[in-house]
Amino acid sequence: SGINAEYRGERVFFGSGKGDVGAMDLRVLGKGVVKYKGSVGSVRGLAVHPNEPYLASVGLDRHLRVYDVGTRECVRKFYLKHKLICVVWTGERVREEEEEEEDVWDGLEEVKRRKVEED
Repeated sequence: SGINAEYRGERVFFGSGKGDVGAMDLRVLGKGVVKYKGSVGSVRGLAVHPNEPYLASVGLDRHLRVYDVGTRECVRKFYLKHKLICVVWTGERVREEEEEEEDVWDGLEEVKRRKVEED
């Protein structure tokens, strides 16, 4: 089994070959281990978002999972066609789906209907 680790502040985030995703608080070694829910299959890559409280994981089950670091819940899950071994975040702010939809609608022009005369 393999372990991937990502350091952020006082925690180490890890993924195992058995499919576990978790975090260890370095301030209380041995006692501060918590697990994240929803992972299945060998975890091959982890990444903590640089500005938001999110952890991403990928593995041999072909899913990208995004966890909320505070609640440890899987907030998004995407099926991918390939078995990935690494994941990277950009520095951009994570936008919610509702925000994205609003941006799409705000960018569209209004089209007015006109009546077509019949012969």
